[in-house]
Amino acid sequence: MVRKGSDHLAMGGSATPRGLSRAELEAAKWLVRLTSGDAGDAEQARFRAWCGHKAANRAAFKAAHRLWLVLGPVLGARGRTVRRSIRPTRPL
Repeated sequence: MVRKGSDHLAMGGSATPRGLSRAELEAAKWLVRLTSGDAGDAEQARFRAWCGHKAANRAAFKAAHRLWLVLGPVLGARGRTVRRSIRPTRPL
């Protein structure tokens, strides 16, 4: 059932309980994993595959990463960045 006023759902998007698209939610999860310092080579390869799977995934990660860069210092997460080598390589 689509709630009135829910443009995202009306457009056929896949909404999550938080109102984010599936790609946005997955991008946030990837960002947490990649900035944790615990992401090994296999996980980084899975991330690159996820980014390569859909343009929406790359766009969602790019937006999440930009937000992280802006809010990170404010939230005390300085120094925890996504290494350039594991960022999406395809242009948006």
